[in-house]
Amino acid sequence: MLFRVLGPVSVLEDDSEIDLGGLKQRSLLALLLVHRNETVPLERLIDLLWGERPPDTAAKTIQVYVSRLRRSLGEGRIETRGRGYALVVEDGELDLDRFQALVERARREDPAEAASTLQEAVSLYRGDPLQDLAYEPWSSGEIDRLSELRLAAQEQLIDAELQLGRHAQLVPELESRVGAHPLRERLRGQLMLALYRSGRHAEALDAYRHGRALLDEQLGLEPGLELRQLEQRILQHDESLAPPDLPLAAEIRRRRGLQLVVAGAVILLAAAIAAVVVVATRSGGRDFAAPPNSLVALDARNGRVIGATPVGDTPSDVAYGEGAVWVLSANENALDRVDPLSRTVTKTIPIDGSPSEVVVAGGSVWVATRPEDGKGVVMVRVDPASNVVADRVEIPLVRRSPPFSIPPPVFLVTDGVSIWIDTYSTLARMEARSGRLKLRRFARFFGPLARGSGSIWIGGVARIDPPTGREIALIPLDSIALDATAGGGAVWAADGTPNQATDVVWRIEPRTNSLGRTVSVGSGVSGLAYAEGSLWVASRNGEVSRVDTSTNRVVETITIGGTPRNVVVGGGKVWVTVD
Repeated sequence: MLFRVLGPVSVLEDDSEIDLGGLKQRSLLALLLVHRNETVPLERLIDLLWGERPPDTAAKTIQVYVSRLRRSLGEGRIETRGRGYALVVEDGELDLDRFQALVERARREDPAEAASTLQEAVSLYRGDPLQDLAYEPWSSGEIDRLSELRLAAQEQLIDAELQLGRHAQLVPELESRVGAHPLRERLRGQLMLALYRSGRHAEALDAYRHGRALLDEQLGLEPGLELRQLEQRILQHDESLAPPDLPLAAEIRRRRGLQLVVAGAVILLAAAIAAVVVVATRSGGRDFAAPPNSLVALDARNGRVIGATPVGDTPSDVAYGEGAVWVLSANENALDRVDPLSRTVTKTIPIDGSPSEVVVAGGSVWVATRPEDGKGVVMVRVDPASNVVADRVEIPLVRRSPPFSIPPPVFLVTDGVSIWIDTYSTLARMEARSGRLKLRRFARFFGPLARGSGSIWIGGVARIDPPTGREIALIPLDSIALDATAGGGAVWAADGTPNQATDVVWRIEPRTNSLGRTVSVGSGVSGLAYAEGSLWVASRNGEVSRVDTSTNRVVETITIGGTPRNVVVGGGKVWVTVD
């Protein structure tokens, strides 16, 4: 379930909008969203919704609104606590929380990554925040706060783009923004810098003088110290104001151009530096023979094979985020960092224990490992800024596992803020940024995890309520699911029946908690990933299938060879590990 306040108030379930009722009922929901997971006293709600002259029936009316919202959102969402109410919202379910997480992440990224992250954050605004509640008694202050958050993020984005040498392109946008916010000194300083770097020195000084006159006329103030210093540096042609010598954007273009040259000339470049050899294999066709122990990249728009990158022995799980592709090598107990632009391994990070799955969340890369004693799971945090192991979090099993010939697998899923961990007898939820364990309870099932439709799904079989970790529905499947994912209004689980000529992917309908249609794909499904209306299916017979989730039909089958192990989508590419 997705709650949205960065625009008209709305709630989405499986990509469909839920009917929230009339104005006051939506206003009540928005108030509870603003104070999510907090108890708001009934008297406070009455004051906020009606001001100084509430109707005599205000308390009863709120009870009716709450009852209707509970029917729309599902039981357990709005809790009665004493003489108040609290709306339970999980991490990542509110667009505002997603926005703030992205802005925070951008502060730790280099300019190119930060610009991309901030563009994603700003795009979450669908117009003015709380747009349909603009005339509600309580909303003006909250609208101003949310509008300020967007403007600050836009300024942060402009800073990143200035560092990338995009000053000339930014001038028209900055002129428009300064016109809309003439007293905002940070925007005016950015406009002055963009004009100066574009060779328009006189106009940069005019922008300062116009701003100073406005401040004096409207507020009786002088510009702040930072803006005054910028004017002096422009007058002195301070060298520190010059554009970057090698903007990262130009470096990205240079890398892309180099790749095209290599492809056109069909040149194989081998370089031996510090005893490390990097080889990149390219292909422009549909059928491809991936070398063993490689990461294959496909164009997510058309399924064209771009090439393969050698990685560690027996690559298994793969994740995308923090500006890289992260590949686990099972036989080497290592994590490879792959540059998604050059498609080369830039760092190999040793991981103690038996690593099984990797996710990117909370500004870190987290790897699940099982120690030899089998007493629990160890979550290893890798800092993507330094490429070193920064922390370990132990999660003991609820029940001690019986002696297995190999430790039971560990499964992970994340919304970018929290990480869910599932293994024998234990389901847990951990905060990705802090590593704090927020929930740990007994689980009857363990299997691949998916997150969608406001729930956690274990192997496609058990539907879990995120706040409590309890089962709320069971969906019987014909066999064990080998992988699961969610998207396109459905949950998808891969059939684990061995030795079949073809396999199927089950479609599970969250609205009815029942099996929908099945999709026949290549033999030996090993991984699923969803993005932008397509389900990508990796199969051990050397094929990758693309399923249109609106029709449940395979629209492309790409032969890549080898034995695909898993798949992830990121940066406009489909990444498949092959052993």
